[in-house]
Order: sequence, then C-alpha cells, then structure tokens
Amino acid sequence: MSLPALLNWCGRVGITFFEQLSAGREAPYCRICNFLAPHEAERFLHDLLARRDEFRAKGITASGRPVFYRMANKLTPSAEFLRRFAELTPVLQRRFGTDLSNTQIELLGQAYNDGSFFAKHSDADAGGPNWQRRLSGIYYLHAQPRKFEGGRLALYGRGRQVHLIDPEHNSLVLFPREKLHEVLPVLCASKAFEDSRFAINVWIS
Repeated sequence: MSLPALLNWCGRVGITFFEQLSAGREAPYCRICNFLAPHEAERFLHDLLARRDEFRAKGITASGRPVFYRMANKLTPSAEFLRRFAELTPVLQRRFGTDLSNTQIELLGQAYNDGSFFAKHSDADAGGPNWQRRLSGIYYLHAQPRKFEGGRLALYGRGRQVHLIDPEHNSLVLFPREKLHEVLPVLCASKAFEDSRFAINVWIS
C-alpha cells in the first residue's frame, strides 16, 4: 500500500491506527477506530443482545457475581467484517511482521458487567489451537452513551511498560498472541445486561 493510499485509509478508519504505526514498534498493538460502518456496528450489538441466552457465566467474584459472561459458541464473521480485515491485511503484515495470507478468523463474544474482569494472561499459553494463532484482538461494542466505567485493556510491553486501552465502541485492537494482557475491573451501576462492556475476541490463525 502506498503512503498516499495509507493516509487516505487511515483518515477513514481513525487516526489512532496511524499514530501507533508512525510511532514504530514501541506500542505492541494497533487500534483501529470505526472498524465497521456505524450501521453494521449497531447491527452487531443488536444481534448480541438478541442472543443473551447464549452467554454463560464464567467464574464468581468475591461479591458473588460472575467474573464475566462468554457465548457458548463462536460467531460467524460477517461479510463486512471479513472485507474490512482484508483491507487491513497489508498494513498489519508490515506492522507486526507476520504473514497473514490464507487466514482464518475466529470470533467469540463476551460480556463484562459490574465487577467483571479478566486476569493477566497470554493467548499463547492457553493450549489447544492457540499455537496456530498469529494475532489476537478484541472488537468492542457497547451502548451509547457508555453505561459502564473502567474495563480498560492493560497490555504489557517490554520491561515495565503497560499500555492502557479504552474499550471504545466499534474499535478493534490487535496485538501479537504472546503479549500478556488483562481486563481491568468494570463498574456498571445498572447491572443490566444491555449496559455491559461487550468484547468480541478476535483470533487470527
């Protein structure tokens, strides 16, 4: 992709990506704002809310509430999701130095409500098919205006570097699968499912 094309593309998907790209490799992630068209993001969120019964509680906090909720089955990427990722691929390959030809995309929905968190971990250490994955990511969705506080992604870089990333609606964060990361606690006063911090795990194999 040429520089003029890249600048035009970054203007459409959100300047945050270009800031991370131009900063070199110090930041171990890329965040793409406005990943999907607004109406596609709203459709995705509406679908998650309609499938509430498919979310299963995972773990119990000290207050007796689930640590988070996870969908029982993986989601099928929409044609628009696949198209947008294909548009990103040349830039991501250069950014991460990873071959992204012939990729498979796995999506799994999670919901974080009051008191929810996810402890520090690496996707490369979880076993199973993870060894085949090249990149990990999170696609964020939530009601607007946001009805929760907290829930930032803490991504650990070299040494003691910690990058804190806000879960902005319709943004996609991608990073190498071996990077340690965690979800910081969420505060959701209403405790309503529809007010949750929705996160779609994105695994690129």
